[in-house]
Amino acid sequence: MGTGMSRKMKLALAITMLLDYSCTDQYQPNMPEMARAFHVSPAEMGSTIQIHLFSCALGIVFVGPISDRMGRRPVILACQWMQAVSTFTCMCATNLGWFMAGRVVQGLAASVYVVVLASMRDCYEDPASSLQAMGTMMTLILIGPIFAPGFGGLLGSYFGWRFPFGLLTVVAVLLAFTSCIVVTETAAAREHSSKIVVQVRRAIGSRRQLLILVNVGITKSLFDIVISTNGFILEDRYGQTVLSASLYTAAFAVSCAMGSWVSGQLSKKPTEVMMMFTPLVLLAALALVLAGIMSESMGGYLSSIAFLQFAIFPPIMSFHAEFSQDLNDIAGVATSVDLFSQYMLSSVISLLGIWAAEQSTRAMLFTMACLVILTELITRTGICPPTSFFGEALLLSAETTLAQK
Repeated sequence: MGTGMSRKMKLALAITMLLDYSCTDQYQPNMPEMARAFHVSPAEMGSTIQIHLFSCALGIVFVGPISDRMGRRPVILACQWMQAVSTFTCMCATNLGWFMAGRVVQGLAASVYVVVLASMRDCYEDPASSLQAMGTMMTLILIGPIFAPGFGGLLGSYFGWRFPFGLLTVVAVLLAFTSCIVVTETAAAREHSSKIVVQVRRAIGSRRQLLILVNVGITKSLFDIVISTNGFILEDRYGQTVLSASLYTAAFAVSCAMGSWVSGQLSKKPTEVMMMFTPLVLLAALALVLAGIMSESMGGYLSSIAFLQFAIFPPIMSFHAEFSQDLNDIAGVATSVDLFSQYMLSSVISLLGIWAAEQSTRAMLFTMACLVILTELITRTGICPPTSFFGEALLLSAETTLAQK
């Protein structure tokens, strides 16, 4: 359509995505209490994050093509109602299986992310306008990771862990009713494309593209390992209260927001950003190792995680941007492949971090350091190896010399 999106619809879509982040982040500080209520281990409770990621990845495979065939609006509304029902299910859960079922449906509802991105592309033909609109939306979405842990921890410490889920259920229901009015169709329904397999093959048709997807999954897992284990580490091992643990968790989200802001200020090619941040990322890996050696220090643990989440964010954005290079004509399929790989790989890789955290905080930090180093090895050897980087530099130097002559 290319005529822009109304402010009300943009707000409704942003809150839709904000709710998913909030539903996950708000119960991080309450995980130890929930594990005791369900009579399960920390690893089993932490795996509720992975099941959400896995179901979201599966949903992404289907909701994109369905929205192409049926239109964006019915898919968005269906996912919003799924969000409301699944959040209510989590609130009422009396055992881990019941709670897991709610998290599975929440993950399927969260796959609406790819439809929201498609709606933005439908409404803004100009890339600059689309980027500006997405920037406004992301500013609101970041409220979830920053404030949800404090919100969930505070309410959970006074009223129990079910109360935040109840409030979010009310918000989800109100949002679904409101969206029936303010969300309009951005793309007419059309016949399913028979070229979908060809487009997927093109998106992952080279070793380099596959390596980018691997790095996307590994870097996402670094965040999900922390989400799955942080509450247990702070409360059970460092003796923090639910409220203080929630505040420390919010500080991690602020680090992510700072990294997001930095990535938005860099007017460089994605590969240049990857190379630029290599020293900082390796320094973050070293900080994790040192924090692991001194694992009895809560300050070392907190500072190393916060520094990692700041340093790794610009490269993550660069991986996503580099993957979609030269795929603008199949941007929808490329986005689905990108997000599917991110969630699916993270749901598997982060299990390694959860297992390590079961052994000790030191083991978890060492595992994360190894994953960080692995991403840099993949980046330097397969995504932007020194030969190609210096080749581009020499070509640019030659062009500059010729221009001067």
